[in-house]
Amino acid sequence: MTGPAAIAIGRDGVVVSGPDAGSFLQGQLSQNVLDLAPGESRWSLLLEPTGKMVAWLRVTFRGDDDYLLDLEEGHGPSVVERLGRFLIRIECTVEPVDLRMLAVRGPGAHEVTTDATVRHDPGWSGIEAIDLVDTAVERPAGVADLAADELDLMRIRSGIPAMGREITADVIPAELGLVGRSVDFDKGCYTGQELVARIDSRGGNVPRRIRVVEIDGAVPPVGAALFGEGDESGTLSSVSRSPDGAIALALVHRRIEAPADAVVRWADGEAAAHVRPVPGAG
Repeated sequence: MTGPAAIAIGRDGVVVSGPDAGSFLQGQLSQNVLDLAPGESRWSLLLEPTGKMVAWLRVTFRGDDDYLLDLEEGHGPSVVERLGRFLIRIECTVEPVDLRMLAVRGPGAHEVTTDATVRHDPGWSGIEAIDLVDTAVERPAGVADLAADELDLMRIRSGIPAMGREITADVIPAELGLVGRSVDFDKGCYTGQELVARIDSRGGNVPRRIRVVEIDGAVPPVGAALFGEGDESGTLSSVSRSPDGAIALALVHRRIEAPADAVVRWADGEAAAHVRPVPGAG
C-alpha cells in the first residue's frame, strides 16, 4: 500500500444527552468521560455488573452535555438496553442512531480530512489509521478503495477483537487485551469495575488470552480447533486469507505460551500453525 485507502461501513450509534449525561456515563463506562474535550474520542468498555463484556465502543464528547457512542453494526441495541437498565431518576436520554464510518488505512491516512463529527485514530498496530464517523461520510478524491476483506486482514494482524467474534458475553476484558486502551483506573467507580480491578491487581493473569494464529498453506473455517501440546487450547474466531495461508484470532489457553507452534484441526483438514502474541502485548 503506497497511499491511503478507505471503505465506508455501517456503524451503530447511541446518543446520550441531557444535564446528567456526563455523570451517568461516568458511572457506566470504564473511561473517564468528564475530562473529554469537545470533539475528543476514547475507547471504552461497557460491562455487566459481573464484569463480563457488553460492548467495546468509542465515546465522543460533542459538547453541551451531548455524547456519541459508536460501535460495530448490529450491537447498538444491546448498548441501549444495558444503559436503559440503569437510567433511573436520571435527567438524560439514550437514543439509537444509524452511523457510517470511513475507515482509512495506510500511509497518509492521518492527512485525510472530512467534516465528520468523529475523527479518531483507532490504534491499529503497524498501520497508519483514522476512523471518520458521522451519519453520512464520503471517500475524498485521491483516496483509493479498500476492500472489506483487506480491512479484516489488517484488523486480525493488529490483534483487534471484533464484536460477535472475539467479544462475546462470556469473555472478560483482560482476555481480549482491551484494558490498557479502554480503562481509566483513576476515574472512580463504574458498573463492572470490581472484576477488572481485581484481575489488574493480580497482574492481569487470566486462563486464556487473545492471540494471533498464523496457519500454513490452508484457510480453515471459523470454529476450527487449535491444539497445542496435544490438548485443545482454543477456537478460531476470525479468519482471513493471507499470502502464506491464513491468519486468525483466537482466545488461547495459557498452557500455550506464545510464541509457540500448534496445529489447527477442522472437519476435513488440519494444518500447522504458529501462535503469536498480539502486537504490543505479551
